[in-house]
Amino acid sequence: MLNQSLDFSEELNQFLVIFVTFVGCSYAARHSRHISMSAFIEQLTGKPAAASLLLINLLILWPPASAAPPRRCSCRCTASTW
Repeated sequence: MLNQSLDFSEELNQFLVIFVTFVGCSYAARHSRHISMSAFIEQLTGKPAAASLLLINLLILWPPASAAPPRRCSCRCTASTW
């Protein structure tokens, strides 16, 4: 019994690492503690600072090109040949 490992321990470890990563990212984003290059933003004040922060946050949330749905190929293949 002592020489056998638990069957689910590796999957549990992977799940917990991913879970802790998402919790940490959420906490950092909520409290503005995430890693950032703020030298440019710190030089700005007022509306330019707010506008640049808004632009940066929109660029972060913009879906990358790789997230687009795959396009169908130009050949005349059918679903059965995929």
